[in-house]
This record gives sequence, C-alpha cells and structure tokens, in this order.
Amino acid sequence: RLCNEIAEWIRINSDKKITVSMVSEKFGYNGDYLSRLFKSYFDMGIKEYICKERIKAAKNMLLSSYYSIKQISDILGWDNENQFIKFFKYHESVSPKKYREIYKNTHLNKK
Repeated sequence: RLCNEIAEWIRINSDKKITVSMVSEKFGYNGDYLSRLFKSYFDMGIKEYICKERIKAAKNMLLSSYYSIKQISDILGWDNENQFIKFFKYHESVSPKKYREIYKNTHLNKK
C-alpha cells in the first residue's frame, strides 16, 4: 500500500522537481529503505520512477499544448531549458523539439 501511495504522489507531483530525499521526508521513511521497498514492488527504484513520470509529463505537454520548450521546462520545474533538453534527449534519444515535430500531426490540431 505504501508503494502505491508513493507512486501516486510522484505521479501527481511529476510537474515539480522531486528527489528521493523529498519522497522519504514526505512519507517519513529512510530513503534507502523506501528505494529498496519500491524496487521490490515496482522492479525499479524511486529515482527511475520519478524520471519516468517526468518524461511522461513532458511528452504530454509537448503533444497537447503549444507552449515553447522553455515554457514547458519552466512549468515542469527545471532550473533551465538546456537542463530539460539534455534530460529529455538522454531518456528519449531525441530532443523535445524533434519529438514534437515527429508526433505533433497526430496529436495537435493544425492552426
């Protein structure tokens, strides 16, 4: 049950900068303990789950809005646009701009 609560909290707050220590503080448990528990339940650590949820939030914004990459990086709590671009490209092997270009025709109405 605790792992499901943590996962839901991360999902709800995926538009913010979240760390394992923030999660452990929020739920009142040691970060290492929570990570091991989470990994045994979801087969991935909390940090990896946070990254996965942040990527999902970014993809959703890229495909369902006309916000600029800078605006999206600000909304999602990144310190700067370049940090967001680097993170996205590392996890998706394509830049946010390129991702939007590839998929926008199937998700955004053309103006």
